Amino acid sequence: ARGRRSRAARASDRTMAELLRRWLHEDVGVRRPLDSLEKSFASGFLFGEVMARCNLQPDFGKFVDKNTPDARINNFTRLQPTLGKLGVHLDTKTVTAVVREEKGVAARLVYAMKSALSSTLRDVTLAKTTSTLARTTTVHTRPTTHIANAVRGKTHIPEAFGEMETRLFERKFREETTPPNEVFVNAHLAKFTAEGLRQENSNLNKTLRSRVDRMDTLAKQRSLVLNEFNTARERKAMATASEHARHAGVMEERRAVERRELEIEEAVAEKDRLRRVAMNLDAKAEALTGIDAFEANLVKLGADADNAPALDFSKGAKAPKPTTGLDPLATLSSLQKSLPRPHVLEREGDAYVSKVKARAAEELASRKERERRRHKLLERERKQIADAEERRRRDDVFETLAARSRQETRVAERLKALELERETMRDHRAVRDKQYEDQREADLAAALRLESKLSALRRSEYRAIAEQRAADIEAARLRREEERVADVTSHCEHLAYAIASLAARCAEYREATDATVPRKEYREWSGLIVKDLPLPFQLPETEETVAEDPIHVTAFDEATCADYVRGIGDWAPPRPPEKEEEEEDGDGEEKA
Repeated sequence: ARGRRSRAARASDRTMAELLRRWLHEDVGVRRPLDSLEKSFASGFLFGEVMARCNLQPDFGKFVDKNTPDARINNFTRLQPTLGKLGVHLDTKTVTAVVREEKGVAARLVYAMKSALSSTLRDVTLAKTTSTLARTTTVHTRPTTHIANAVRGKTHIPEAFGEMETRLFERKFREETTPPNEVFVNAHLAKFTAEGLRQENSNLNKTLRSRVDRMDTLAKQRSLVLNEFNTARERKAMATASEHARHAGVMEERRAVERRELEIEEAVAEKDRLRRVAMNLDAKAEALTGIDAFEANLVKLGADADNAPALDFSKGAKAPKPTTGLDPLATLSSLQKSLPRPHVLEREGDAYVSKVKARAAEELASRKERERRRHKLLERERKQIADAEERRRRDDVFETLAARSRQETRVAERLKALELERETMRDHRAVRDKQYEDQREADLAAALRLESKLSALRRSEYRAIAEQRAADIEAARLRREEERVADVTSHCEHLAYAIASLAARCAEYREATDATVPRKEYREWSGLIVKDLPLPFQLPETEETVAEDPIHVTAFDEATCADYVRGIGDWAPPRPPEKEEEEEDGDGEEKA
């Protein structure tokens, strides 16, 4: 439906354009060809010519017949007030559409002018017969804008307002139109602008490439520095870990020595304690043994220690005589005499105390000596660690320098290897180019052979296609000829029907009125036939077909029809006697 509407709209546009061309050529008197209304009216000159031929554009001599910006501005600026007086609205938007040759805009504007001119002419013609205009104008005077305004009763527009409106229209139209100088300058400077853009793009590409190269170089340098830094850090970490391990081993050995010294001191102290305890135990045992011996001697002095009565020496009883022959008092006195003297004991105690103090002083001195030795050992170890750190740093510096030297050596070796690779690549490239050249020559020869075969094949196909197209063209020509013959036959039949209808109508009229057909009616009927219009009394060209019910066909009917078509069975023709055998063979083949 949309396609039918679009086709109908295009047909309507073509019809309107043809009517407008006919009006411009026949009624207005335009002599130039109007193949395209949009292109013909784009400059505005033809609008002015139409208005001038209608006696409505007195300044048509100032119009310029050129399709340039200045000419368009001049033409449409002078045309705008005239169309405004006719009642045709012309704004910058419409003018821009006309200048851009948009489809249908110029035709609509011409149609509006035609309608306004026709209305003005009709009003003027009517006013010549019904108003006082007939006393002031002749019949053959063409209407002007002043007459049209007077007829329509329009008031006079002030000249200042009209000029202001024209200036506004011209200024707005100039703003929307590209200045010609700017167009010429742009056209002249187009190659320089293109060269500038090319150079700008080239500089931008070079800048981007240099930036990318610089970023790649920086990234490579950064990766190298990071690798060196990471290597140095790992090496330093390994050295630090080794130093820490060595320091931990030294400290562990030192703690082991101190533990051994403490164990020795504790063992000596324990040995002294055990010796003193043994001495005390020996003294205790000796004292207990002396007391036991003393008691045994006492027991031996009496006859029976258990049955002897207790003696009370305080009442003057005499001690019994010991059986050993020794006096107990003498024994006690001898014991007392054997005991050391008090001052001797005191002197010996002082000597022992002084000996203990001397031993304590010696232990303190030995402890201080051990502390001094320990501090000296720590200082020596600290110095050794500092020296080791200094040696490690010096070794790191030496290793760094050696690594850089090795790196430079590797770079030089790599450069040399790259140079050798480049020379090898050049040689390989030359060999490969030679191989490519040979391959291209071989491919070219193969392609030429293949192309010759394909061209022969295409030539044969083209001949076949040409013959087929020639046959199609001949068939189309025959079909067109048949269609033309059918159209002529149909037209002749239609004309014959119309003439027959006209003759029958004339006969009926003569039979009914006994007179000939009036000339006016006969001419009207003949005019209808000439214009190919149907007569009101024309005979029907075709008869109406009566719809019938479909016939029910059975399988038996189809079989009977097939036998009739083939001429077999009940519908077989009679056969001569001499050809009976041949007919039977023919029936067998037909059945097969």
